[in-house]
Amino acid sequence: RLEKLMYKNIVLCGETEVKRFLECLHLRPMHIEFAQQYIKSLFLVGSVPKSTVIDILSICNHVTCLALVLSTDEFALDVSSLWCALDALPLKSLLFAVKIDLASSLSTSPPAFTHLTHLDVNDDFILNQPNSGLEGLATLTHLCAVLKTRADPVAVMRLINNTRLQLLAFRVDVQHIVIQRFLEKHGLLDRRIVLMPIEMTNWSLLGQGEMLVWELAGELVKLPIPEDSESFA
Repeated sequence: RLEKLMYKNIVLCGETEVKRFLECLHLRPMHIEFAQQYIKSLFLVGSVPKSTVIDILSICNHVTCLALVLSTDEFALDVSSLWCALDALPLKSLLFAVKIDLASSLSTSPPAFTHLTHLDVNDDFILNQPNSGLEGLATLTHLCAVLKTRADPVAVMRLINNTRLQLLAFRVDVQHIVIQRFLEKHGLLDRRIVLMPIEMTNWSLLGQGEMLVWELAGELVKLPIPEDSESFA
């Protein structure tokens, strides 16, 4: 029983760890059935080849919580295989940091993401154009994106106008007051906005708490509004 609990949340760093994990998994009888039943959260980080990413996603195809923080650029030319692999998963939460033109891909050939409610995208350019593609993901209730002062205010407003969103978090790499002034200047004030650090935290540093960041951000939204600010937490 303890072993099965250990497989619930998997964190793998780099190609070597992923391949060793797959090798160990293949030693099990009915390894696909085992993965489907017990592996529910998966975090892949570092240099993992495209084919290996697709392989592990095809085996661990019942994960509901996934993080992809990949340094490979193999998906930049063709992301269709990754979208297909992700659409085959019953994903509810996705942290996506992959080297692709995300705004273009979401606008032209977006994944279905039928069950996805929580999305964290690490893309410095996603909000630089009026159409980020994020506003078209109809099932989202929680969204986190990188916000810089060069962002297009229209792109931010489109996210704010999404009434389905319960929480709109922005990762920032400058002092919060700088972002606050940017938002105030363009009339982008909303109680659902939370500002977060630019760094993404590995689940293993949170005691495998893959949803902890969302829970903490959600608590900020519930806090009383400070007297000197009505815009965001």
